[in-house]
Amino acid sequence: MTDQATRFSPLHKTVVVPWSVERAFTRFTAELGSWWPLKTHSVGGPRTVRCVFEGRVGGEIYEELKDGTR
Repeated sequence: MTDQATRFSPLHKTVVVPWSVERAFTRFTAELGSWWPLKTHSVGGPRTVRCVFEGRVGGEIYEELKDGTR
């Protein structure tokens, strides 16, 4: 961690949705690709095809690019 990163407090955000805990969790994880704003929040920019959240122990969150790389 850099010195600069240690100067800032963690950001906490709360969002209230009209769903059960189970539905909200599924929407946030398994359905991440349907709501994540790739145009404005993508590491790969216009090369990004989708964002994936692997819902398992040791799973990863990654972007898949047009050429198949992650």
